[in-house]
Amino acid sequence: MQNLGDNQEKSLLNFILQNSSKGLLFLRCLETKKFNLPSKEIEGWYERFICCYPYGYVSFQEFLIYLKQLNIYRENQQHQLFKSLIEQLFYTLDVNNDKQLNFEEFFQFNLLINQGTDEDKLKLILNLHDR
Repeated sequence: MQNLGDNQEKSLLNFILQNSSKGLLFLRCLETKKFNLPSKEIEGWYERFICCYPYGYVSFQEFLIYLKQLNIYRENQQHQLFKSLIEQLFYTLDVNNDKQLNFEEFFQFNLLINQGTDEDKLKLILNLHDR
């Protein structure tokens, strides 16, 4: 993956500010340049997000459906216990506490599960435990 150049960063910043009302969490992630994503890839994620979630957010029920599609969540005899853990995850990701995930919060989760380090994942687990 390539690093974002100065022009790409400015273009991406403008894209986010024009298309999102709450970009602080996401911008912090970009400022660290931790994931080194090309702006076109991020724009593609945003376009798919808006296509799938036209209201601009993901509810808890939609998050469960998404996790089922990823084969992370299945309904079984331990359903209630696992569902409560997923609920803790959801509210940990919900940084602005509006009971839904905006693009930045949802994208942060996807970055973490797809590209995050073991340390990042451990921090998330510890954060879940603290709640």
